[in-house]
Amino acid sequence: MRRLWTRPAKAEIVIGIFHLQIWLGSAGMALVSEDIASHPALRRHVQAQSRTLLQTYEANPRLASVFATQQRWLMAHIGLGLYFNREPDDHRKGLTSARFMDDICRHSVASRNTADAFLKEMLHYGFIVSAVPAAPFADGCKGRCSRPLRASTYDD
Repeated sequence: MRRLWTRPAKAEIVIGIFHLQIWLGSAGMALVSEDIASHPALRRHVQAQSRTLLQTYEANPRLASVFATQQRWLMAHIGLGLYFNREPDDHRKGLTSARFMDDICRHSVASRNTADAFLKEMLHYGFIVSAVPAAPFADGCKGRCSRPLRASTYDD
């Protein structure tokens, strides 16, 4: 099995007070589970992430609650995945409430009602915001279903 830890590429993402580092294999490929499990620094990195989550909870319990359960963790990651995999020229390909709820249901993470409540909570507390003004789109959708959303920053 080819080891993917040689000369990894690094992408850094800052979300709120979380600073995530995503390491990719030298060919930009995802790491296989055996590589991750056998890596000598795994325990240290998991402990560091745990400390960061505890520090986040101490500083901002509401922000830490986004990841309080496995279900909420998965919903948050689906939302971030939709946001970061967006196509800038097509608002329908990014994070929208309709795409979020479809993905949540498709992967059996939660019910549509739970996904809707989670999304409304994230909007209410400002963790996500509308990426465009509250005007109808040219494609005719006047509802919130296709309005693109984005992760908020400290400036929002």
